Amino acid sequence: MVSAFFTVVFTLCELVEHFAFPDWETSEELSATLFAITYGTSGVTWSIALVLAAVGYLVWIHRAAKNTFALGFGTVGTTPGTAVWCWFIPFVNLFKPYHVVGRIYRASDPDQMLSNDLVARWPKVLSVWWGAWVISSIIGNISIRLSLKDDPALTTTGMWLDVVDMPFTLVAAGTAIAIIWSIEARQQHLAERAAPTSVGGSPQHFFPHSNAALGE
Repeated sequence: MVSAFFTVVFTLCELVEHFAFPDWETSEELSATLFAITYGTSGVTWSIALVLAAVGYLVWIHRAAKNTFALGFGTVGTTPGTAVWCWFIPFVNLFKPYHVVGRIYRASDPDQMLSNDLVARWPKVLSVWWGAWVISSIIGNISIRLSLKDDPALTTTGMWLDVVDMPFTLVAAGTAIAIIWSIEARQQHLAERAAPTSVGGSPQHFFPHSNAALGE
């Protein structure tokens, strides 16, 4: 969510630069200086947030895939390591991660409807998430390549591509959160159902996130 938010902020800064401060790098006005600080801060914050979001998501998907093995509720047709690396393989990353996430979700089926299983309420959320992510990634890559060109016209085109990319980025972020919550809810329910009962008769909570639960 933070990454998506600062994507919007950075894109808005690009629009302000284009229409209000095209010469902010050479201007000595206070407004230009304040804009330069805002622009630079948003860019750095966006970069940091993007890295942290990517690392956090990959750690989560590795654990979610591992949980399906540790809890014995099915497999995802691939190893937890492959569930991570498939994001970095050209062309494969256009379809494999979508199948991996779908398999993790289906393998975590609790055989009952959960109130916080958002995917069960709206099954198309998986397709919407992946479609928005792929479109956003393609537009983003084109925009970055154009921004590296020493051509004002291409830079402006890249800016407008960032504007077009904004809604896809927000949709991808929102649906990704919904999918994460749904898988978390399913695996948590399965873990609690599989938890052993203590001597006193009360269930011992078994959290799929913990290393102990995974036998690590």
